[in-house]
Amino acid sequence: MTSEAKITANRRNARRSTGPKSSSGKARSSRNAFSHGLAVPVSALYNFSQEIEALALAFAGGDRSDANRLEWARVAAEADCDVRRVRSAKQRLLEQACNEATGRNHGDGKVRSSSHAATAEQGLVPSDTQCNPATYPGSTLATALAEVASDLMRLDRYERRALSRRRAALRKLDV
Repeated sequence: MTSEAKITANRRNARRSTGPKSSSGKARSSRNAFSHGLAVPVSALYNFSQEIEALALAFAGGDRSDANRLEWARVAAEADCDVRRVRSAKQRLLEQACNEATGRNHGDGKVRSSSHAATAEQGLVPSDTQCNPATYPGSTLATALAEVASDLMRLDRYERRALSRRRAALRKLDV
């Protein structure tokens, strides 16, 4: 049996442990679980649905009659879109590190490039903002890359999983 004093103490502690009270604290804590959005299945993202269907049809050889084949083609297409999303996220991370190494990050940590916003929406890797290590001081670039190394390793795990799903689906599709 729990004593009345312990119940009162637990209630008092619970009132102090209910999370942030200010609107800025609530906004900050609402983003705790969000880091890059790659855990969200690509099929749940509206802007990829048409691309997945078109790619699935291409993987299935244009055959809509075989439901099983089309389903494996959809799995492969979703995994392919995931691979491109991960590679795009890795590219953005590397661009940010390069821009920070040269002091071109505009103070807010965001990369400014003409094609970045459009290609990020499409899940494509921007090609006009390549990081050229020859133009940066070696120690500065190495430091910037070392700071994002753990994030790159995390993204590599997402990429390997997506590649594995795509390979498995394409094998089933070939059978």
